Amino acid sequence: MNSLLRKIILHSLATTSILLVFVLPIFLNAADSKGFTEFVPDKCYEAASLDEKTGQVKVSCGWEQLMEMGQNVIRNAIYLAAMAAVISFVYVGYLLMTSGDNEGNRKKAKEIMGKVIAGIFYTMAAWLLVATILKFLGVKDAYSLLR
Repeated sequence: MNSLLRKIILHSLATTSILLVFVLPIFLNAADSKGFTEFVPDKCYEAASLDEKTGQVKVSCGWEQLMEMGQNVIRNAIYLAAMAAVISFVYVGYLLMTSGDNEGNRKKAKEIMGKVIAGIFYTMAAWLLVATILKFLGVKDAYSLLR
């Protein structure tokens, strides 16, 4: 019975995690929040024109749009890292709650927790470094994640 209960809990946690990863971004965009953004800026699509002779689409995107695309990539990566951290925290909590006398599970949970905290720190440090470089390059909304 104990293994059946453990399987049920693991399957429900896995299902919930998968649903959160795939459904949460839809709700974030539906609320018109600063959630996930498209990689290519809207201005690139607005400035597109069709060449009648070759049939190719010409896009007049410049340095500002390239920098905006870089910001979008970084912003989305940070949101994904935050979701992965939450899922990892749930798994760590599960390991700690079900460890009982098993010292190996508690040790594994502590290692995972340390790695997740270090990962969050490195992610934020990388964002700060890139945002500072973008600010020096003249991008106006380099620190847009703070808003």
